Amino acid sequence: MWAASLSHYPEPETPPNVLAVPHEQLEEILCGGQRCHAVAYYDHESASIFFDESLNLNDSITAKSFVVHEMVHYLQHQAGKMTEMPMPCKERIALEREAYITQQKYLRQHHTLTYQVQTALRLLGNICKTNE
Repeated sequence: MWAASLSHYPEPETPPNVLAVPHEQLEEILCGGQRCHAVAYYDHESASIFFDESLNLNDSITAKSFVVHEMVHYLQHQAGKMTEMPMPCKERIALEREAYITQQKYLRQHHTLTYQVQTALRLLGNICKTNE
């Protein structure tokens, strides 16, 4: 498992459910039904990773990197880092940063550009300031 090997988390005893869903389902869950560019998310209640069914996980390193990112959230959950829900902003952003950094490592190991991840990492620094 790439997420475990590139992060400090151990490989889990059981993997999460990983399910392809229509993009509209992602928009409904993540964006309140509004159009958005959501591609994947981890649901801690069901221990499942949902990803856009249009992603080609067989041929696209970038598509796989989204699942690696969400797998880090699964590993964080398994490590007991998602016990307080809703989480305080700074804690949530720290977990998100960790997932992005692991995703970036995955992309770099596969010689794939990481500018989108770099942009996301830069934007994370301002989220708590504007939302708290």
